Amino acid sequence: MPAQYTQINIANPPAAAWTTLSGQQIENVLTNLLELARVQEERRFQLAKSELDTSTRRKLWALGVGATIATLGLGSVVYLSATGHETTAVAIGSVLATLVAVFLGKKAL
Repeated sequence: MPAQYTQINIANPPAAAWTTLSGQQIENVLTNLLELARVQEERRFQLAKSELDTSTRRKLWALGVGATIATLGLGSVVYLSATGHETTAVAIGSVLATLVAVFLGKKAL
């Protein structure tokens, strides 16, 4: 006895399959297709939303760390220059200014 296919490939059923189905069966198949498409679209939407949330959280964390480092650096430059360590303050200030310029330049491009 030859092999018999018992399942229809819903994504691309053969033309003869449509002619053997009753109206209710066709409606059920189409309803299942629409439900499958809706579930897939909902899943894609949730994945995109999750990726966006993660990306936003990472960027905000990086911004907070960068702002903290810049604030501490500027504070140390002011303190060192006020206590008579101008050379050290200039060195820290120039490194800090360079880092800020590089990171802002990366954001702009």
